[in-house]
Amino acid sequence: MTNEGGVDPFPTLERLNTIAGLQNDPPPLVPAAGRFTGQVAVVAHTRIDGEVAGSLKGPGRLRVCAHARVEGVIECARVEIQGRVTGSIQAGESVLLGPGGQLDGDVDAPTLEVSEEARWIGRARVGP
Repeated sequence: MTNEGGVDPFPTLERLNTIAGLQNDPPPLVPAAGRFTGQVAVVAHTRIDGEVAGSLKGPGRLRVCAHARVEGVIECARVEIQGRVTGSIQAGESVLLGPGGQLDGDVDAPTLEVSEEARWIGRARVGP
């Protein structure tokens, strides 16, 4: 079903994921019931569904999913937050604080996008 403009007003979850660029979402490095303590090397697209206490660093893309919790420093190319992060973030490309995302920490990134439904306490340095 589409409206007059040819757009489906009720897209499927698969379509929403495609629009959001999540169609190739990898399996979680830390699953929903999992907990990891230590340093995580983010070398590719890395997804966190569980809890991480420690740093996440590397040239890859990090996605902190809706029920995930991260306590520590994040230094990656791209960071997407839908869960909860406590700690500073330094991104080489961008930070997205999505709907439901919570961040308690500072951000240093060339670009920063914050959803209206997100909560953030911290400071930002945005730009090259």
